[in-house]
Parts: sequence; C-alpha cells; structure tokens
Amino acid sequence: MKASLIIAFYKKIEYLRLVLAGVKIQTEKSFEVVLADDGTEPEMFDEIQSLLKQLSVPAVHIWQE
Repeated sequence: MKASLIIAFYKKIEYLRLVLAGVKIQTEKSFEVVLADDGTEPEMFDEIQSLLKQLSVPAVHIWQE
C-alpha cells in the first residue's frame, strides 16, 4: 500500500456517496480509505458500512460519538 485517502465526513451522506463513487473509478488501487466520521447518527452506520464494502480497496470507518 502506498497511500491513505482520508475522508472527513459529518452527516451529509449524499456527498459521501459522490466521493466514494470517485474512489471506485480510480485505476490505481494501491491505497486505503480512512473515513473519519465526526459524530454522524448511529442510524446511518449501516448505510456507511454498505458504501465502504462496495470499494475494491481496503476501507476503515473511524466514528466519533
């Protein structure tokens, strides 16, 4: 792995979908995604996990309550 892409996120799931759509079309795959979530509601957790599972690169969701 060469790099980490750190995505800061807070509540705007529609913007996260757009960013992750861009990540999915990347041709270079030697990176990981770190989603830094600043306290999004727990109800959105499953949807976020589902979006991250669609990526073809390693991804981790760090959630601040």
